[in-house]
Amino acid sequence: DADDADWMAERPGKSRKNRIADADSATFSCEMCALSFISAAELAVHRHTAAHKAVVFVQMQEQAGISIHDASHRKNEKKSMHCRVCAQYFELKEELDAHRLTQTHKDAALRERKNSECVLCRKTFTSPDQLVEHKKGKWHKEREAQLAANAASAPPG
Repeated sequence: DADDADWMAERPGKSRKNRIADADSATFSCEMCALSFISAAELAVHRHTAAHKAVVFVQMQEQAGISIHDASHRKNEKKSMHCRVCAQYFELKEELDAHRLTQTHKDAALRERKNSECVLCRKTFTSPDQLVEHKKGKWHKEREAQLAANAASAPPG
């Protein structure tokens, strides 16, 4: 792989086999892969290889109680459909589509849209969360400061 090519380019005349030591002469070990190396540098190179990273990934999944077989089944599980506006879940896309046509959903969407407008900046956002983020931003804060400065300098009236 690419890691091996880089290693061999830095060490002409040596093959990948030369970096792995005999069990008797090795002092640096990769506990995860059960391999031994003749130097700390060789062990460090090994830890960056795809082979080592794959072993670590599998062991982490096993520690979490997730086998690769189980993970492949989870990809195929049916995901429920979600209406973000109404915070409701539906098993079928058709049910979600039908829900979106109801007056209850349309009213909730209208309320959310009204709660997603920045009157000061004359901008409308797709969700209240985006409005909150907008109000934290530089553009909105500059507009607020400008409005406050104008109000402070205006004669009472």
